[in-house]
Order: sequence, then structure tokens, then C-alpha cells
Amino acid sequence: DESDWVKVSPMEGEGDTPITITVNKNTDIERTANLLLCLDDVQQASPLTVYQKGQKLQVEGDVVLQEDFNWLTYGSEIFNATSGETRIV
Repeated sequence: DESDWVKVSPMEGEGDTPITITVNKNTDIERTANLLLCLDDVQQASPLTVYQKGQKLQVEGDVVLQEDFNWLTYGSEIFNATSGETRIV
């Protein structure tokens, strides 16, 4: 997918042509763009990842829950065993 918030200029060049990467201000949640670079018409193995922090912590309407699951640390891992008990009907 093409990201409209990050621009590379120039898109083509020869030899050691320097490039400029420009990003728009981010007023939303964090975002990432992967730039695929080519050298001599061969795509490089690893993309250049551009990560930009956001100003919002969440998208409106999303529910964000935090749980550290510390309640899992108490109790016993041993199941109750029975020996000879009978069921009364």
C-alpha cells in the first residue's frame, strides 16, 4: 500500500543520487511505512522502515484494556485428587 504521509524525492536517479524523505506531521495514532529501494533495477532485500509516533493513544471508539495477569500467579497447579469417594444419589 502506498502511504500518502511519507514522500521520497527524487523517485529515480543515477549513481549516488541523494534522496530526501519527507513526512507529514502525525496528529493521529502511530504509523509505519516500508520504503522499497532499488539499486540497478534490483529491489533491495530489506525495506527501509519509517516509524512515526502518534499524538493519539487510540482511535475513537476503540477499547484499550491493560491486564498484567497477576491473578494467574496464585492458586495451585495440582488438581484435586479423590480416593474412594462415592456419589450419594
